[in-house]
Amino acid sequence: MDAPLIDVLKKCAPPDDLALPLGETRENNSPRACAQEQERARQQAGKDDETRERALFEEDMVASFLRQYRQASIAAKNISKKELAETQRLLACEEILTQVEDELQDGRASFATRIELEKMKEELTESHTAVVALGETLREDVVDVISDTVEQDPDVLAVVEAHEDKLIESCRRLLRSATVTAERITKLKTCLTEAAETLDNLLANPQLPTSESLVANKATDGEIANLAMKLEELGVESCEKVFPQNPASAAADGQISETTKAKTSKCEFCGEELPKNSNVRKRHMKKCPKRPIFCDRDHCRMRIPADRFDIHLAEECESREVECPQCGEDTIPFWRLDDHTKTECRRRAVPCTHTHSAGCTWTGAFEDRSRHLLTCPYTTTECPQCMEIFPQYQRATHKCKQVPPHEDCMVCFESWEALASRGSMPAILLLDGRRSCVCKSYLTCIQCAEQVLSGATAENKTPVCPFCRKACNLIAPVSRDLLLSGSKSSCASKKQLPARRPPRDDDAAFEFTDPLCRPPVASRVGRTFWVSPLDIRFTHDSVKALFRDYYDQNEKAHRCHQGILDSLREVLRQQAAGLVPVSLECLDVCWADPQAQATSASSSGGPSPPAPGKTLPPRHPRLYLAGTGNRRLTMWRLLALYRPHQFSLIKVRIVDRADPRVKFDEKCTTQNDGRSICVRGCGKVGLSKSELTWKEARDVLEDRK
Repeated sequence: MDAPLIDVLKKCAPPDDLALPLGETRENNSPRACAQEQERARQQAGKDDETRERALFEEDMVASFLRQYRQASIAAKNISKKELAETQRLLACEEILTQVEDELQDGRASFATRIELEKMKEELTESHTAVVALGETLREDVVDVISDTVEQDPDVLAVVEAHEDKLIESCRRLLRSATVTAERITKLKTCLTEAAETLDNLLANPQLPTSESLVANKATDGEIANLAMKLEELGVESCEKVFPQNPASAAADGQISETTKAKTSKCEFCGEELPKNSNVRKRHMKKCPKRPIFCDRDHCRMRIPADRFDIHLAEECESREVECPQCGEDTIPFWRLDDHTKTECRRRAVPCTHTHSAGCTWTGAFEDRSRHLLTCPYTTTECPQCMEIFPQYQRATHKCKQVPPHEDCMVCFESWEALASRGSMPAILLLDGRRSCVCKSYLTCIQCAEQVLSGATAENKTPVCPFCRKACNLIAPVSRDLLLSGSKSSCASKKQLPARRPPRDDDAAFEFTDPLCRPPVASRVGRTFWVSPLDIRFTHDSVKALFRDYYDQNEKAHRCHQGILDSLREVLRQQAAGLVPVSLECLDVCWADPQAQATSASSSGGPSPPAPGKTLPPRHPRLYLAGTGNRRLTMWRLLALYRPHQFSLIKVRIVDRADPRVKFDEKCTTQNDGRSICVRGCGKVGLSKSELTWKEARDVLEDRK
C-alpha cells in the first residue's frame, strides 16, 4: 500500500463501534461498545437466517394453497360442464315426452314410439346415475377441499394473501359457486326422477301399440317396412327382433325394384343406402356412427368419427387428463405431462443442491430435498463468533482462528495488543451481514478497515477488502477471547470444554455449556441451532438398549437389532477413518418445564405452600427432546463426555410443544427433569462421567481414546 495512504490511516481516530453501515460515525471507544456491536451483528445475521427460513416456509404454504385451489377449480369446471350436458339431455327428453303425450291424445302413437320411449328410459337411468356421481365428486373434490383451505388460522390466511393477492377471496368465490352447482345438481336429480315417472306412465298407457297388437291387427308389409325404416333410425337393426315377420312376404324381401334404387343414395360417411327423402337423410346424418365430431379441447382441435369419439377422449386426445406416474396427480393434461414430470412434479427426482460444489451424492424426490438439506453434511453454516462459513459437518470440530497479540495490522503496522488497548480490534469484513473476506488471517484493524471503506464510498466505488478484493459493506470486530493467549472459543478448541456447574434441585442456575449457542426461548418453530448434547434434557425416564427395526434411507437397507453401542462404534469408526457422514443428526426439541406444570396441576392437594416470608426460586424453561430420540441423545451425550473435541455440538430443530403430533405431555415420563436416563439392563447416563454407570459404554469409549 502507498505510504501517503498509510500516513492518513495512522492519523485517523480509533473506532469503537463494531459493525456500522457506511456513512455512520463512531461515538464510543469502550470495549463494552465493541461487545454490544458484535452482539448486534450476530443478531442481525440470526434475523436474516430467520427471515430466509420464514420465506421458504411461506413459499411452501402458498404453493400448497395454490395447488389445492387449482385442482379444485379444474374439478369444479369439469363438473359444471357435465352438469350442463346432463341438463341439456334432460331438456331433450322432456321435449320428446311432451310430443309423445300429444301423439297419444291425437291417436298418432306408433310402435316406434314405444321403442323410442324404452331407449329413453335407459338413458334417464344412466343420466341419474351420472348426476349422483357428480354430486359426490363435487362434495369430495371441491367443497371439502376448499372448506378446509378457507377455515385455516387467520394468521395463515393473512400470509397467503400477502403472497398471492386475492387467492383466499378466489377460494371463497369458488366455494360459493360450488354450493350453487350442488343446488342445481340436486334440482336436476329431482327433475330426472319426475321425468322417469312420466315415462313409466306413458309406457303403461294402453293406447301405445305393442308388438303383439301389430301382429294381432295383421299389419301389411308396407306398414312393417315403414316401421322397420323408422326403427333403424332409432338404432334397432331389424324389426324381426321386435315382432315376427309375415311369412307370406318372405320371398319378396330381397327384391328391390329399379324405382326403389333410383330413390336411394349412399351416406357420405358410412356408405349406407338411404332414401333421398330429405327428412330421413337429415335424421341419419345427425346419428351416423361415422359422422365427424369436432373435439373442441385446447391443443387438440381434431375431427373424429362419432363411434370413436369416446375412445379418442379417453386414450388419444392431447388434452385428456392423465395420472402422473410419480406423484399420482390425475388432472394433468397429456400435452403437459412431460413438462410436469421434469419441472413441476413434487416427486420428481432431483439431486442435492451441494452435488457439484461439495460432492453430496443424495438424489431423491423434490419434496424431500428440504428435509435432506436439514441433515446434509455439506449444507453451509456460520460460526457465531468468528463468522466463518463452512459445511455443517465441520461445526462440532471447528476451531476459531486465534489472533497472536504480537502480530501487526498489515495497514497501520501496529501490534494487535496495542490496538486492542485503544479499543481497535481486528476487523471482520461483512457483506450484508455475512463474512465476505477470504483472507486466511486477520490483516486489518477496525480503524484502518473503516477508513478504507469510507474512502471507497466517497469516490463512489464499491468497498472491497484491500487484500483479497472481496466486496464488503459492514465491519465487525473480532472477539477479545480470540486475541488473548490461551483463550477459549465458542467452537471446539484444543483444550477440554469447561466443566458444567452441578445442577441444583431447583435448577434455577441452569446454563448452557456455550452461551452463544443458546437458542432463544421465543424461537420460531422450525429454526435450527447447534447446542451441546449436555444441554438437552431427556423426555423418558428409561429406554431399551436396542433401537426399533427401521429402514435406513442412506444405506438402502433394513436395520434390525441395532443397539446404542452399535451406533456408537459406527460413529467412532467413521471419525477415526476421517469419513464424512452420509447425513447428520438433527433432534427435535422444545422448551418446557414439566415439573413446574405438574406442581401447578397438583396445587390443590399437592405439596404445602412455602413458609411465610420465603419464596421459591424462579424456574426457567429447559430444552427437552420433543418426545422421541432418547436413545440417540444417550449416544451423543456419551460422545460429548468422552470426545468433547469432536462431538461437542449437535444440531437441533425447535418444534411446538403444543403441537398434537408431538405428544410431549403423553411421552414425558422423566422423574428428574431429564438430567439422566436409565438404559434398562445396562446402567445410567447423566450429565458427567461420575453419573455414568454403564460399564460397557465406558469400555468402548476408553478403549478408543
